Amino acid sequence: MPNFSQTEQSIRDLFVKGVKFNYDGIDYTVENDAVKPTVKSIGGECKTDVYFVATHSNERKEFKISVKQDNANFLENKINYDRAKELFGASTDEILKTSIQSVLSNFETQNLVYLTAGERTKEKVIKLGWKFELLNVGTGQLAGTVNLTHDQVLDVYSGSNLPQNKKDALINGTKVPNSGVANYMMVVNQKHNLSVDYCVENISKMEDYIALHPNIFFACKALNYRLTDDKWDGNRPLAVYVDWRFVNGKITASLNYNTPLQVKGDAVGNQVKAILRQLKIDKDNFYDITKYLDPSVNVYR
Repeated sequence: MPNFSQTEQSIRDLFVKGVKFNYDGIDYTVENDAVKPTVKSIGGECKTDVYFVATHSNERKEFKISVKQDNANFLENKINYDRAKELFGASTDEILKTSIQSVLSNFETQNLVYLTAGERTKEKVIKLGWKFELLNVGTGQLAGTVNLTHDQVLDVYSGSNLPQNKKDALINGTKVPNSGVANYMMVVNQKHNLSVDYCVENISKMEDYIALHPNIFFACKALNYRLTDDKWDGNRPLAVYVDWRFVNGKITASLNYNTPLQVKGDAVGNQVKAILRQLKIDKDNFYDITKYLDPSVNVYR
């Protein structure tokens, strides 16, 4: 089964110079081989996956296509604060906080320490916080609908809020204004035998796609410190983090909702490790942590 990059490339290989197709009742001829726009900077891509110009009579039209596999739930994962600002613009903080507040009560019931394995979590685990991901569907206790206007949803899918260098991407090395802002969505089944006709049948104008898919969902996924491995899965920005403290002989934990995506996993993880070193607790005597945990800390036993 092809991965996403292979699917993208297969589509670009179909739309080469001279190929003819009919879209929306109009006959087009591809003017240039399709390419993926590139960004002249480190970090991230534009929203256009397939770019080509097609002609009808003497008119030229840009096809700036964002490609999505029909089994892909993720819109954006491993989101950091800068990326959130690119997607949501000036309303970023409000959007993040409102999303988190909508499932606040579910955060409060989460287990923060796992003495034994359970709830899809390994034994000897301490929770550091939760990452923030954007999805096409919303399932789970810590998931919901992001409160966005129609224009904000359009911004997320098309990339119209991205920095200028990502909007004005490079086409074969030449900067082309707004080439990185997608104006079409193509949803394909990666198992299908891709052809020009199949791809064209599955192209939607971005506005039409948004009308049928008006909601964007979020999910908060745990970042855990696994003592058995002495690691966590990277320095991920946390939508909500656990503020671990050792005060008056007790390990306390409070959830911080006020700075979404501005505190990262390493800062929280290193604080936890410092507390454990102070108490001489490691993977071999992890159960001793129960002597120090404040009764308010939820523990899975």
